[in-house]
Amino acid sequence: MASSDNIRVRYEDGLILGAAQLSGDQTYFRAALERRSLARDMFGIAWGLGLRVEGGASGSIIWLDPGVAYDGEGKPIIVRERAELSSLLSPLRKASPDQLEWAVYLVFQETEQQGKQSFVYCGQAMAPITTEGYRIEIEPIDTPLADDQRPGARLAPQSQLAGSSTPARSRVRLGQVTFASAIGNPTPVITRRKGRIEIPESADTTSPDADPTLAPARAEYVGVVAAQIAHPRQWTGSRNAPALSAAIVLEPDSGIHLEQNTVLHANARVEGVLYVNGQTVGASSDSGYCVVLDVSSDAKAKDLVGFAVSWDKDTATPGVKKAPTQEVSDHVLGIAVAPDANVSVSGQTIERVRVAVAGPALVKVSSATPISIGNWLVLKDQGELMLSGTPHEAGSLVAKVIGAPAGDRVPVIVCLG
Repeated sequence: MASSDNIRVRYEDGLILGAAQLSGDQTYFRAALERRSLARDMFGIAWGLGLRVEGGASGSIIWLDPGVAYDGEGKPIIVRERAELSSLLSPLRKASPDQLEWAVYLVFQETEQQGKQSFVYCGQAMAPITTEGYRIEIEPIDTPLADDQRPGARLAPQSQLAGSSTPARSRVRLGQVTFASAIGNPTPVITRRKGRIEIPESADTTSPDADPTLAPARAEYVGVVAAQIAHPRQWTGSRNAPALSAAIVLEPDSGIHLEQNTVLHANARVEGVLYVNGQTVGASSDSGYCVVLDVSSDAKAKDLVGFAVSWDKDTATPGVKKAPTQEVSDHVLGIAVAPDANVSVSGQTIERVRVAVAGPALVKVSSATPISIGNWLVLKDQGELMLSGTPHEAGSLVAKVIGAPAGDRVPVIVCLG
């Protein structure tokens, strides 16, 4: 029987099995495990395998922690004891002294050996074994991917599996080692990435490389490939139910959908625009408050964001709307902070916009003068805000700067003067 990853032996009493049948059975079960890994998981570090630098009698030594990884062919790579890497890197640095950055890889490796039994038949040892292990490869740094990217799938799960390993598909990147200088014996540095989000952001400029608890930069970690995530109890309960309600649904086009109540036990930061279609409820008095208005037919919702808007009934209009005799507008509602979901009325699509009438917002500022935290901003007729050169009048819409400007947008607290 030729070895195949989808054929297994059917055992019967008195059956005589040869090496081909037994090897084929091993291939079948090994391939089943590898195929599950390739179809469900992204390859990479699953546990441990951190890089660290420790001082020694003859200088700093680079160590690899024990751990487990899965390679690009679905095979597990196990490091049972910590391994020393400096002896591998030293001859490479001597050969290329000007190279300051090195990538460290873990590679699956099989070694054919003879077992401890000494029995020989017809001049051939009868204890052949194959040992699964690993080796470390260190190479000059290549062109890195962006921080939010990683190498894609390396082998399709429908491939013929459980064969010999291919180094290019097998290896997993553990991180990178950097030297400050090519002269002398500089201390190696494990380049690390900042692993924590601080809200508000800290002014600390300390390099993350000095913190061994942070993950190495460019290290490849395992991940899950899935379209839905459900709790085991939901999965169990769905057996007699017409449908399963997943907790998280991942759509390739529309993004991540949280289908159940969600609790954030820590601070959250939104880098882009935050759209809220339902009511927002604040737990404290300093929470901002927004209203949703239709956009006037001569404007676009996206063009209003950051500007003050006036209103007429339920329609938002850009700029400050006032009568010729008025010094202060009594129609200014607030600051447009984001487009809202469009609505359809009698077959006509109407854009909508969210307007902050009190609380935090990002505003567009017209000023050649540097703006600082604590400055008051007042309105111009076009809806932009500018530094207040004179005391603002009672009842006018004003804003107080609460953060550093980002381009032409400034974080403020919207309020009435």
